[in-house]
Parts: sequence; C-alpha cells; structure tokens
Amino acid sequence: MQTGLKSAAIIVAVGIALAASGSANAAGIVIGLGKVSVGYADGYRDTNNGWHNWRTADANKYRKAHADQYHAWRHDDPKHQGDADH
Repeated sequence: MQTGLKSAAIIVAVGIALAASGSANAAGIVIGLGKVSVGYADGYRDTNNGWHNWRTADANKYRKAHADQYHAWRHDDPKHQGDADH
C-alpha cells in the first residue's frame, strides 16, 4: 500500500512541475517579446544585446505589432552591415 502511495505522490509532483513549467513558458513568451530591441527575419536581439531565434508565431506577432523595429532580412546580411541598429 505504501508503494502505491509513493508512486501516486511522485506522479502528482511530476504533473504539478510540468504544469508549472508550461505556464511559465507561456508567460515567458509574452515577457520575452517585450524585451526585443530589434527584430530580423532570422531572430532578434534583446535589450541586453543577446541573440535569440524566433518561433514562427512569435516572429509574425512581433512583425505585425512592431513593424518599425523589424527588418525583413537576416541579422548577418552583408548588405546591411553598416546599419545603425545592426
């Protein structure tokens, strides 16, 4: 009987951990998009100058909401090496 209770407790703990991490990831997307400094076709720079690859849905949302801070070229495109926000 105790083995069954231990197993049930472990399953519940794992389920809670997975549920918590899923909601944290969902919140992270919203918060993460707020920290985008400039967006490119292949990813974005955050406000700390870190590089991140886009998830397709996030790129589309960001491009529509922040067209003035989105560039439709790759961040390493040699044609745009001299751009101020590159």
